[in-house]
Amino acid sequence: MMTRRIFLKNLITNFSPDSIKSSMKKNRTYISRLINQEYQCSFSDFINQKRIEFAQELIHTHPELTQEQIAEKVGFTHASSFSRAFKQQVGQTFREWYKNNQKPIPSFEEK
Repeated sequence: MMTRRIFLKNLITNFSPDSIKSSMKKNRTYISRLINQEYQCSFSDFINQKRIEFAQELIHTHPELTQEQIAEKVGFTHASSFSRAFKQQVGQTFREWYKNNQKPIPSFEEK
């Protein structure tokens, strides 16, 4: 579905229903209604959910990034907003989730 692809493609940048409206040639009400019907949530909740999912992927693929760098890469302007959204969606703070979901480093056994 073209609409979904456009949403997901633009998630890592700051945008609003109005900016999506111009790229899709649809009105703000239509976009908000579409998200509400398809995902049973508001536009901002949908965007934050996708941003947090992307952040979780970044944590695994780029463990060298700091929390602030990840927050910026997924479109949050303030680390505190990222922390609040992360805890709301995941149920753990960023640091708790990071600690519990790190991929174990294979141990090296000397012969």
